[in-house]
Amino acid sequence: LPACIFNVDVTGAAIEPHVQHEPEPLPTVRPESRGLIAGEVARANGTIQAIVDLPDDQRTIANTLTAVDDVQWDFIQSVRMGGFLASVSTDAAVRERGRRIQVETSAWFDELYQNVDLYRTVLAFCEGHPDLQGEDARYRDVLLRDFKRKGVDLNAAQRAELLEIENQLQELGIEFRSNIDEDETSVLLTAEECRGVSEDALARVSRKGPLYSVPLVGSAVSDFFSSCEVEETRCKLSIAYAKRGGTRNVAVLEDLLRLRSRKAQLLGYPTIAHYQTEIRMAGSPQRVAEFYTDLRPKLRRKAEQDL
Repeated sequence: LPACIFNVDVTGAAIEPHVQHEPEPLPTVRPESRGLIAGEVARANGTIQAIVDLPDDQRTIANTLTAVDDVQWDFIQSVRMGGFLASVSTDAAVRERGRRIQVETSAWFDELYQNVDLYRTVLAFCEGHPDLQGEDARYRDVLLRDFKRKGVDLNAAQRAELLEIENQLQELGIEFRSNIDEDETSVLLTAEECRGVSEDALARVSRKGPLYSVPLVGSAVSDFFSSCEVEETRCKLSIAYAKRGGTRNVAVLEDLLRLRSRKAQLLGYPTIAHYQTEIRMAGSPQRVAEFYTDLRPKLRRKAEQDL
């Protein structure tokens, strides 16, 4: 059955066959092809250009630094609901439209932070106002840092490559989530395996003859995780739930790892972990590793006590 999957996982859970539909490829977004949010992009870019064109002797914190923050806030407010529908709509076409909006939105932010003219404008203003204090100084530091983390200092060819990588990462991330959301796999359970689950909860689960066909969605499996008395059933569902997206997402993860590694290389970081932790509380991959090395034995002791 080449078009179907039928698995029995390592715990013995029967996984109901489901047809694998080939996903439609997500669009590669170019600056000229953002039809879904073209108006919002044009307005935001017009505001950015107005910031750049402002005469230097008229610049203030409000019309330069704060204005850059404001245009981002206004832009995300204008497009966020369309993107949000990708996660909540029951209409497949609306979800797909939302995913495309998310890709286009991400691409706009990537290009904003590679806008060399805007970066030079902001940098010149900050260098001319070294006495900024409080939240103004904090925003200055974060803004200049984020420009550099998006590759504004790279040459034109490297910036273009980085933009393409960011676009592909966004598309792959959405594809990963979509593969999970659209996964129709169910776990088949006997009545005994469902012991402890309420009649109301079981009534919401479809039947395949004498078996319950539990879909791998949060609202369905949560009843089993919280009330099923059969440990093996909870284990089966947990493993199957973690496998949502299947082999498709293994391929997606491999592409993500490759692209993230290239991104880190372009930006001058040893690994993507160094890039990600740089602005987080841990500060470095080494501190994360040390934290887990210290935490694991403590958690293991507690888990052994619970068992």
